Amino acid sequence: MPKPIDEHGNELPCPFYNTYVCVGVPWKTGFHVAMRDSHLDEVVSELVLARLERPNFLAMIGERGEGTDAERRAILEEIASYQEYLDKVREEAAQKLRFDLLMDQEARIEPKIKAAQNRLEELSEMDPFVLRLLREGSVRDTWEKLELPMKRRVIRAVMTPRVNRVAPDARGQRGINHDRVDVVWR
Repeated sequence: MPKPIDEHGNELPCPFYNTYVCVGVPWKTGFHVAMRDSHLDEVVSELVLARLERPNFLAMIGERGEGTDAERRAILEEIASYQEYLDKVREEAAQKLRFDLLMDQEARIEPKIKAAQNRLEELSEMDPFVLRLLREGSVRDTWEKLELPMKRRVIRAVMTPRVNRVAPDARGQRGINHDRVDVVWR
């Protein structure tokens, strides 16, 4: 590739960027696929965050089996019924201006919701760090504050990204190509 030249004809340093590279098969020269690190990081981060933010995330992970799936569904229904009950109490308390009623019921129901969520977590075989991340609240805000090794830990616990070769019709395109990344969810 020719070096870039400024308006005075002076050679400029070649621009560079970091790249993830799959070296492919041992004992063969060359590489299998490569992708700009910032592009892959953005695609993978968005996929992981979207997955973690799903309300039924804990129900989708861990050991699969008919008994386990049925138990997860039952726990999710239990949590939903508690939430529905609290929503009705909130409406009633607002209409009657009885916020003491709301506080009383929240104090009684929220421990039941927490216990059901703990049972759901026990059914999942997930890295405890990921479970703690989910409990802390806003996953996106916490994600931005995480160091790279912790982000990698979360990614390994939730998914395996696979980078595909650039399709012939997409060669030479600039920017992020989301179609190049396939995901195997855990």
